[in-house]
Parts: sequence; C-alpha cells; structure tokens
Amino acid sequence: GIAFVRIKQNEDGSRYLAVYFSGPIRSAGGTEGGLCVVLADYLRRLAGLDRYKPTKEEIERYVEEVFLYKRYAHLQYSPTKEEIRYAVSNLPVEVTGPPTENIEVSAFRDLKRVETNRLRGGAMIVLSDCLIQKASKILGVLKEEGILAEEWGWLANLKKNAEESGDE
Repeated sequence: GIAFVRIKQNEDGSRYLAVYFSGPIRSAGGTEGGLCVVLADYLRRLAGLDRYKPTKEEIERYVEEVFLYKRYAHLQYSPTKEEIRYAVSNLPVEVTGPPTENIEVSAFRDLKRVETNRLRGGAMIVLSDCLIQKASKILGVLKEEGILAEEWGWLANLKKNAEESGDE
C-alpha cells in the first residue's frame, strides 16, 4: 500500500507529488493500485503542484529496476523497456517507494531524487502490474466516470508506442 507521500522538486524548481508504495503489494488489485496513482494526480492538481518531470537517468533507473526486480521476485506482467519508458515519461506523479529487497541496482545509482540504490518492490509492482498491465481498464474506468480521461489518455498509447518502437 501507500507508505507515505511527499512533495518534491523537479530540476526546474517546480514542486510535484511523489507517492511511496511499500511492498509487497498484491498484483490481484492491479486496477485499484493504478487508480491510486490517478487519485494522487487528482490531489496533485487540487494542491496546484506541477507534474513529475523525470530525468533520462531516472527513466532508465525504472527500466533497470523493473527487469532486476522481475528476476528476484514475481511480477504478473513483464512490460517492455519502451512501455516502461513511455509510462514513466507520462506519469504526472512519481511512483516510488522505500527499498524492499537487499538487492541493489548496478547502473543509475545515487540519483538525487531516488533515496535508495536498493530495489523498490512496491513501486515496481505498481508501475508494471497496476499501471502498465491495467492501462486500458484504468482508462475505461476514467471515461466511464467522466474524470481525468483526457489527462490520462496516454494510457491508450502504451501498447501502440511499444509496437512502433519495435520493443515488444
């Protein structure tokens, strides 16, 4: 679940919302986990905060971390590198978390806004199993409810973007 939230700073000085997911998280609640991120975005907007603007290194850290986590723990869905890059680039709030494993990343270490070099299992599950895997279902719920569907329309392009890049 959600361990805590923080207001952090983008490189341009603007402030954004970071949601810390601790693990383990049951992948069976993927749609709900993804909707937690959408709810955080709604609260971010109410608070007048800017969107999360990840650096290239942070995006690649997610790629490394998802694939590393997948080797040591269970992910219900194995996203492509391009799906991970596309999702993280479009996330309006940072999906992060405290370390859950004693395993460290080998590249993209000591990043200013990532508090640990260890695997953040809760965040990787939310990104892979909740947001990327359940993208079309989340978008369907948003359209049905008439909320944030336009802002989260990028979810519809996750698969298309990966297919066009050849990273299936």
